[in-house]
Amino acid sequence: MLEPVEAHREGSVAWAAVRGVIQTGEPGGLPVRLTLVLAQEGDGDWRVVQSHASTPSDA
Repeated sequence: MLEPVEAHREGSVAWAAVRGVIQTGEPGGLPVRLTLVLAQEGDGDWRVVQSHASTPSDA
């Protein structure tokens, strides 16, 4: 399950953040956070140039 993605763009650079829950079979699952930085290439395609995933310290 994913929450709405928050994303922003400035020219050919964009960044996004999303929170979600990975279903593990345990109550509440495993909450995760993901951030991405993207760069737009000359052909118009977007490429992920940096990503980070983490879980809350109490998970």
